[in-house]
Amino acid sequence: MKILKRIGIILVWLAGPVFIFAAANKNDPYLISLRGPGNIVLAAASIIAVVVLIRRGYWRRGIAGRALILLWCLPSLSMLGAHASFEWRKRSVLQTDAAQARSSGGTSLLGTRHFQRWRLSPRRV
Repeated sequence: MKILKRIGIILVWLAGPVFIFAAANKNDPYLISLRGPGNIVLAAASIIAVVVLIRRGYWRRGIAGRALILLWCLPSLSMLGAHASFEWRKRSVLQTDAAQARSSGGTSLLGTRHFQRWRLSPRRV
């Protein structure tokens, strides 16, 4: 029984950084499944983990227990930072003037000659 408890603690320590990574990169394309309910599940799992750890007495087990609880507080903060970063980037993109957007090249479809060709193409439905 004692070995199962230690393995469980190790898994909780390893899952914390995974949750932080997922929360910090929630707007990146390779984590597309986090859109919508995935964000809610990630935040809820983080909060539930903190509550369970506190109720099991890890806050009183010294510095390692407190560090584990603080580790599980970080995914929620990472999600806030990722969302703020996304909103800041979105605002700066939307405020780009037309001349600068044209000079940036063909990085986006709108405003480029590729869009004009696509719009005039007979295969478009």
